[in-house]
Amino acid sequence: MTAVGAMQDAIDQFYVTASARFLQVAMLTGGIVLGIVAGLQVGVVLGHPIAVSTQPLTIGPVVGQFVGATVISAAFALSAYAGFETVVLAGLMGALGWAGYFGMATLGFSEVPANAAGALLAAFVATIVARRSRTPGFGLIAAAILPLVPGLSLFTGLLQAVGTLGQPGDLATSGVTLLQALGVAVGIAAGATLGTYLGRPVKEQLRRIRNLPRLRPIPGESEQTGE
Repeated sequence: MTAVGAMQDAIDQFYVTASARFLQVAMLTGGIVLGIVAGLQVGVVLGHPIAVSTQPLTIGPVVGQFVGATVISAAFALSAYAGFETVVLAGLMGALGWAGYFGMATLGFSEVPANAAGALLAAFVATIVARRSRTPGFGLIAAAILPLVPGLSLFTGLLQAVGTLGQPGDLATSGVTLLQALGVAVGIAAGATLGTYLGRPVKEQLRRIRNLPRLRPIPGESEQTGE
């Protein structure tokens, strides 16, 4: 999420904040990776070596993907002490975002455009839905894009760089993985920003349409009120 936030700051031309967030991503993820590697080395010293694969994981069955995306987004809202309505909306937005990603991936698009499409769809709908609820649109968007963020790819890339037991570091493979994770983060940030940008005028038009009957004078009202 921090990586995606850094990309959004860069897109919005907040370059100082974006640089600080990129440094935060490197420090946090690097600390996690180094901690795991240190733990593995301790296991070797104690005579209990553990092998950790640095190969990317495969995605499970389709139903499991949508269930997982829904649970992740709903759990994120729940961790923020959101109400029941917000938790349900966040779960639905997470499933919707994953539907956008899954549809694009099924059509043969690569990870970057597929994730961008999922983020755009979720942000667009969340911006409109937030009009009818008391939930801030930013909160729904943050929950919706969480299943899409490339956290595991970023972690895998750094783990490939430092190496694990029986698998020495490979900077070439690590660079490819990290670049892919960076590209996905850019796609998600761009999709979420564009979805919000497109959703705002639609939300405003819906608000005007909803208030239109209230603005129309009732026939004969001026005579009845003596005006």
